Amino acid sequence: MGLYFRKSINLGGGVRLNFSKSGMGISGGVKGARISTGPRGTYMNLSIPGTGIGYRKKLSGSNSSYRSSSTSTRYPYQRTIVNEYTGETRTVRASTQWELNEQVRNTELRMQNNELRARRTAEIATQKEKAEQLTNEVKQIQNSFKSLIASTIKVNDRLDWNKQLVNEKYPEFSFNEPQPKRKKISLLGGLFGKTDDYENEIKSYEERKTKALQEYLAAKQEFESEQRQHNADVHFLRESFEMGEESAIEKYASVVLANSQYPSELEMDYDVDYVSGEKTLFVSFLLPDINSLPMIDRYSFIQSTNEIKEYPLSKANAIALYENTLFAVGIRTIHEMFEAIYNGAVELVVFKGYLLSSEATEETIDFTDNVREIFEIKANKTVFESIQISDNNIAETLEQLDFRRTKDFTNPSEIL
Repeated sequence: MGLYFRKSINLGGGVRLNFSKSGMGISGGVKGARISTGPRGTYMNLSIPGTGIGYRKKLSGSNSSYRSSSTSTRYPYQRTIVNEYTGETRTVRASTQWELNEQVRNTELRMQNNELRARRTAEIATQKEKAEQLTNEVKQIQNSFKSLIASTIKVNDRLDWNKQLVNEKYPEFSFNEPQPKRKKISLLGGLFGKTDDYENEIKSYEERKTKALQEYLAAKQEFESEQRQHNADVHFLRESFEMGEESAIEKYASVVLANSQYPSELEMDYDVDYVSGEKTLFVSFLLPDINSLPMIDRYSFIQSTNEIKEYPLSKANAIALYENTLFAVGIRTIHEMFEAIYNGAVELVVFKGYLLSSEATEETIDFTDNVREIFEIKANKTVFESIQISDNNIAETLEQLDFRRTKDFTNPSEIL
């Protein structure tokens, strides 16, 4: 992640020479069908322009879990969500509108939970009560970290295709403005020249009603068009997924991950890469830094200074909680992938955990630079499903899998 360099030179005839930090490459073809080759391998890219639907196949090269295609190309749909109360801002990206909607929904839910906690804190009357409330909240957050595996075991991670469809009908047209009525004019009023303006009023009324109907029809057409596109994306993904098509399996896995409910404090990005010949799914997570998590033991109100003091967890306890949380994310993800992917296409899941190696803003994140791998879990489906996973046997679970890690996650110079 971080800043990256990329330049393209048009050689004519649909051929481009591409330069980036990772090296030089060349691509050729027409809109919707191109073949590109470079330091990371050769790819065939097919797409239906303007739909977000496409097919990407690796023809040769290494199977890196972080692909070199730019974020804007691979994820053309994006939306920035802002919570006005907390000031939280988050940009989510996806390859289809449907996937974007799922990520937006879950991001908004996390932000709403953060807002509720912030509002509760603001309502507490005294500093002492606020300290007690903050302590209770931080303990609840830490307990949620300690139940990541239990919370996913409770649910069926397999995607319910029918629930992904949008079948709502657009509401019927209604125009609530009452129709003008003809006014009675008394004999005296007629003598003084008073007239009934009913014809003009009814004409103006009909014009407003017609305009409202036109706006309604336009909105209905847009709604139904988006609904058809959404449902077409779902049907297309299901058919492609059940046929075992590579990019469909990646999209399906991404939607499953988008639906996975994590505590709002665990802000994570992920990338999915599937290799059909090896029946292997690579899932790479950009994990939170220890300093971004509430590693607090308690809050206390100091009466002499009229302030709330924060007491952190001991270093040993903080590191233990942090590492177990990240390992739980890995085990949970592997469980979700094996449970959700029902078409027999995946026999091995490789989870790769990454941290930022340097600070980067939301705008500079690209899954190619400034990340360091801190641990990796390889899980064979048969072996993994024979293990009784839980939040209390994380170390024992990892011992039965192909697991490796860096010694110190907090040391920026250590890489796997």
